[in-house]
Amino acid sequence: MDGTFRVALTFDFDLEDAFTSKSLGEWEVVEGIPIIQEQMEAFSDAKTTFFVRADNRVADDQGTADFYFKKFADIWKGLLAKGHSVCWHPHPYRREMGKTWVQ
Repeated sequence: MDGTFRVALTFDFDLEDAFTSKSLGEWEVVEGIPIIQEQMEAFSDAKTTFFVRADNRVADDQGTADFYFKKFADIWKGLLAKGHSVCWHPHPYRREMGKTWVQ
């Protein structure tokens, strides 16, 4: 072993607060990604994976499951151009009794 090690850095963009289910709006993408990129500059060879939420609940709230992929397409394309990965991050929600979302 040569003393090096590998670390996987991943970031999930759910676009809502996990504890309150309130929308964080665009902050996670518009403000959060530049902060992450700035911090990562010290590690020029490091590549990260960004997981973007796309599921039934997003479709219900925003009109299409891929809403955030489309809305922030330029940001995702910019990350891909820098060698990062952008992937799908679903939450397996279903409607219970036609009203409440259950995971």
